[in-house]
Amino acid sequence: MLKQVSIIILLLSMLIAPYTTASNGNGLVVVVTFPFLYNDVKKLVCQGDSVLLLVKPGIDPHEYQLTPSDIDTLKVASLVISTAHAPFELQIEKLVASGELNAALVEITKIPGIIFLKHPQTGQINYHAVIFYPKNYEVFIKYVENFLETLRPECSNVYRENAKTLLAELTQLTNNTRRLSGYIAVIDTPPIQYVAAWLDLNISYILLRDEETPVTPQDYQNVENIIKTSKNVVVLVTQGSTASSKLEEMARTYGKPFVELPNPLVYNGTLDYLEKVSQIINNANLTTKTSVAEAHTNLYTITTIIAISILVIALVVFAVKKRVV
Repeated sequence: MLKQVSIIILLLSMLIAPYTTASNGNGLVVVVTFPFLYNDVKKLVCQGDSVLLLVKPGIDPHEYQLTPSDIDTLKVASLVISTAHAPFELQIEKLVASGELNAALVEITKIPGIIFLKHPQTGQINYHAVIFYPKNYEVFIKYVENFLETLRPECSNVYRENAKTLLAELTQLTNNTRRLSGYIAVIDTPPIQYVAAWLDLNISYILLRDEETPVTPQDYQNVENIIKTSKNVVVLVTQGSTASSKLEEMARTYGKPFVELPNPLVYNGTLDYLEKVSQIINNANLTTKTSVAEAHTNLYTITTIIAISILVIALVVFAVKKRVV
C-alpha cells in the first residue's frame, strides 16, 4: 500500500514539476493564471523566486474553477498575475480585496499603457490575450519587472537584465516576421485579433463574439460575403475552433488564402506562441487561387466553346458534302 501511495505521489510531482520553479525560502512566489504567461514570467524572475501556474495548458480558463489546492497556492503567493478576465480570476480579485489573500495582484487589463482593440461587430473592448500585441507585451514586461523590483529590491539588476533580454527577443521576432499590411482579415476568435493587429492586418470580421454567444447563420453569411467579394482578404483561424472547418471551406470555395494558427491555450508562453505564429505566417502562401465557383464557370465556358466548335465543324462538313453531291 505504501509503495502504491509513493508511486502516486511521484506521478503527481512529475505532472506539477514543469509548471513550478523552486524557491529557497527567500525568494518570491509568483502565481500566474493563464498558460501563456508562465514561461515569460519564469524568464523574468530572479534565482530563488518560484513561478506557479494555476490553469494547465489545454484547459479552457473560462470554464475553470478554483480548487482548494489552488487556494492554498494563492495563500503563499507574493504576487499573482492575472488577465482579470475569466470568472476564476474575478474570484481571485475578490479574495485579495477581502484580505483573504495577502498577495499583491497585477491585473494585465488594468496596467497603464495597455492598448485595447474593439470587437468590430460589437464595438466592445476585447480583453482576450491583449499581450499578444507586442506593444502591450512590452508594457506588461516592464510593469511586472518594476513590481518585482519593489517586492525584492536585492534582485533589481537581475530583473532589469532579464526584462531587456525578453524585449530584445520580441524586437528580433517582430523584425523577422512578415507584415500583411494591405490585407483585410476574417478571423474566428477574439484572442487572434491582437495577433492580426501585430501582423498589420485590417480586421474586418470576428465570428465569435465571446465564450457564451454562439455563431449565428447570419454571421456565417456576412463572412462569406466578405470572403467572396474582397480581393485582398486572409482567413485566419484558430486550430480546433468550432468555426475553422466552415471558414476553410469558404476560403477554398472562393480561392482565398487560409491560415490556421495553433490554439494559444496550449502554449506556455506568449513569446513561444508568437514565434510559432511568425513561422507559420512567413511560410504561408497568400496567393489568391482559382475559386471553386470560377473553376466551374471556366469548365462550363470551355465545354460550351468545344460544343459550339464541334457544331460549326459538323455544319461545314455537311455543307461541303452537299456541294460535292
